[in-house]
Amino acid sequence: MTGNEELNELVYKWFMDACARLVTVSGPLIQTKAKKYAEELGLTEFKASNGWLESFLTRHNIVFKKQGGERGEVNPTTVAKWLDQIPSLCEGYSPEDIFNMDETGLFYRESSRSTFYTKGEDCAGGKRAKERITVALCASMTGEKLKPVVIGKARKPRCFGSISVDKLPVKYYSNKTAWMHSWCFEDWVKSLDQKMRAANRHILLFVDNAPVHPNITLRNVKLLFFPKNCTSVFQPMDAGIIQTLKLKYRKRQLAHVLSEMDRNSSQTGPEILKV
Repeated sequence: MTGNEELNELVYKWFMDACARLVTVSGPLIQTKAKKYAEELGLTEFKASNGWLESFLTRHNIVFKKQGGERGEVNPTTVAKWLDQIPSLCEGYSPEDIFNMDETGLFYRESSRSTFYTKGEDCAGGKRAKERITVALCASMTGEKLKPVVIGKARKPRCFGSISVDKLPVKYYSNKTAWMHSWCFEDWVKSLDQKMRAANRHILLFVDNAPVHPNITLRNVKLLFFPKNCTSVFQPMDAGIIQTLKLKYRKRQLAHVLSEMDRNSSQTGPEILKV
């Protein structure tokens, strides 16, 4: 058996084990595991390329099951009018002083709802994890990033240990739903106003037109609200920034799944994500 044949056999056995344990298997997860096996076998030139992945999937009759998403409708007239107004709305502000903020929900114990599986076999999974947090990101046109906001349910989650909430690299809030509330937004934007006042800066902050974003008057931060139901068109954070954050999180999650699978051979996918 050649090196690559042995590698493919190991990856396939691992894949079957992952399916039996209800682990959600994505292409990057298979490629990451293949690279680990290649290192163990001394196959220094093996790259786990997309071409190798496609060949591996075809050879073992593995297919990908994907679920659809949702898309909203946007009024084109509203879009056109708003685009015409943007230059005048931003007048007097340099690009480094024009910011955008948006929130997203993160089901941090959830994996992809799509998975590779052997064609003809059952594609049932385990119970979906529902634990979520809210993450809010804010950045300027020139790439200046402000400290992210994270909203959880617990006032001080056990995972924080002895770390003080004030020492975290994020601004942390908590409430029963782990959602953005108007008091959270108001506290955050007022602290941002104080920060800009200390730096002698005046900034323009674009946010969604949502009930949890109250229109309050500030000294150094001017709030500007996007038109209703137009987030998918106007929201810069939805143009790949939030997606990139989630992809980076999922990449670390993949490494955690592989590590836990190797450490404990009896754990199922849902159990691994709870660790």
